[in-house]
Amino acid sequence: MSPIAIIVFLILVFLMGQFLRPLFYDYRMDKGAIAVVAFRNWVIYKVPVEDIVQIRRLTFLEAVTGWTLPWGTLYIVNRLFADYVAVVRRGGRTIVITPATGVAFFEEPGVHPRVPGPPRPPVSP
Repeated sequence: MSPIAIIVFLILVFLMGQFLRPLFYDYRMDKGAIAVVAFRNWVIYKVPVEDIVQIRRLTFLEAVTGWTLPWGTLYIVNRLFADYVAVVRRGGRTIVITPATGVAFFEEPGVHPRVPGPPRPPVSP
């Protein structure tokens, strides 16, 4: 196999992982929960706001080492190079997501409506 074919293949894998995956599934604030939606309509997973203990940004090293030791962590990542955000649920289970706006995903009232109910957990950098 030629080196050019390998480079083209790696570029295609990068483009698919970075730009096409968000078209298949993404995240939104949805009626008291963080929802993972497929094709912008179908909710495939929800995390109720009441179950969230903490929201924090992960460093790249934390995200990589967490991936190698996956027990206790659910990865629903749709961007390779983005802010990795850990949503820690009550009971210790952690969900890792990569919203387009990073941690600001949880703070932008104009883009994602405020969720009624109890106050939101603190967002730590």
